[in-house]
Amino acid sequence: GAEGPIASILKSKGRDLDRAVLLVNQSGEHAEVWANQLPLPTTVVRVALDSPIDYLEVFGATRRVLEDHVPRDDTLLINLTSGTKTMAACLLLLGRSVRQAQFFQTREEEVPSVLIECIPDVLQAQQSALGSFLTRDMSMANGFSGITGSSPALAVCLQKASRIAPLDYSVLLLGETGVGKEVFAQAIHQSSGRCDMPFVPVNCASIPRDLQESELFGHTKGSFTGATADRKGLFHQADGGTLFLDEFGELSPNTQASLLRALQPGQGRPLTERNIRRIGSISDETVDVRIVAATNRPLSEVRQDLVRRLPFILKLPALRDRKSDLPALITQFLDEIAQELAQVGDGVPTDRFQVTDAGLRFLMRYSWPGNVRELRNCLAEACVYSATSVLDVPILEQCLHHTGHSASEALPEISEGFEIDKYLAKQALEIYERTLDLHPNMSQAAASIGLSSDQKLRDRIKAAKKKIGNTNY
Repeated sequence: GAEGPIASILKSKGRDLDRAVLLVNQSGEHAEVWANQLPLPTTVVRVALDSPIDYLEVFGATRRVLEDHVPRDDTLLINLTSGTKTMAACLLLLGRSVRQAQFFQTREEEVPSVLIECIPDVLQAQQSALGSFLTRDMSMANGFSGITGSSPALAVCLQKASRIAPLDYSVLLLGETGVGKEVFAQAIHQSSGRCDMPFVPVNCASIPRDLQESELFGHTKGSFTGATADRKGLFHQADGGTLFLDEFGELSPNTQASLLRALQPGQGRPLTERNIRRIGSISDETVDVRIVAATNRPLSEVRQDLVRRLPFILKLPALRDRKSDLPALITQFLDEIAQELAQVGDGVPTDRFQVTDAGLRFLMRYSWPGNVRELRNCLAEACVYSATSVLDVPILEQCLHHTGHSASEALPEISEGFEIDKYLAKQALEIYERTLDLHPNMSQAAASIGLSSDQKLRDRIKAAKKKIGNTNY
């Protein structure tokens, strides 16, 4: 057949090249035919990818092929045209960081907007971190060992976070209030090469608007009323480490504009090099700061150009979506609370706290609108107010009421397939079971919710289970 464009280019450079490596997907049927058309001895390498647009997966697979099949001393010529734009971007990164390669295209086509000339400087500091993250056991970096839970929702989030942590990219954490965004931010910091440098957390919503820029970037003497001396900002305090901007969406528009400028990547600059300017100054200062930001707002409510400066986004699961982690979290929190109370004394039970089986069932049925923070607060109050070290339903229910929430506040998501009768039956069954936790005697339980006999309660429970379609509910 006619000579293809890759073969033509390789032939024109033939005196400089002695072999080719053809990277194809696992099911590529015509790879050997293509290889035979090339004017060089060609090795066909098959790679199985779950997704050809997953940057981390493509980067890791491509790098392993280079390490296994292309000696470091060899001159490397890379075709950027074949494959997805993700593949082209990963080849650019590898060809200008891990290897020093030349590139070619077989047709005019938009290649990802990466400035090839600036990649070596930008990624120089990342090379060793990339190598460790691609070769280490991804079970968990050390900084994440303190995060309790093994539910699927949490496991996915931990895996992503542990891959991002060794790199210096900025990260945006999304999640409801109380899910543990600061804990995750600290784990990312502790699992990075910055772990021995400062981790500086700040709740942006707590800073008065007229002081936000001064707090973040500092000010010079006399720049405003009360500025009696030069003052460094939080960016200065975090120099060399990580700055955690919690609820950064609450910053004023002016402060967000200044933050946007600080997050602006510079050509040929390391990822974490920030140019900032103190209030009242006419010159910039350079600091080395990794940014981890967080918000409980939907992404649509956050300034989009700021979001685009935070390339890695992690959504942390709500506690109601990882209820299988509750027993482990309860054990951890009770141990921590016991240690805290042991230092205080004053009549608080000194035995190891534990939740009864009925208490655990009660906590498992609750919706936890305040998430992990609400769980810990509830347990702390229960431990303080309980006359014994055994926590049962009455004291737990009392302390949940103290948080200002009730189980009935959690409304269902109305979507396709929602069945109102099944939902109401489930709610009724939860009330019956909660009643039985409070009143193990069936007749007393029936009377407490206005039923005339224990048989009526049994019939109601049976009917609710039948409606739900799960007799083991």
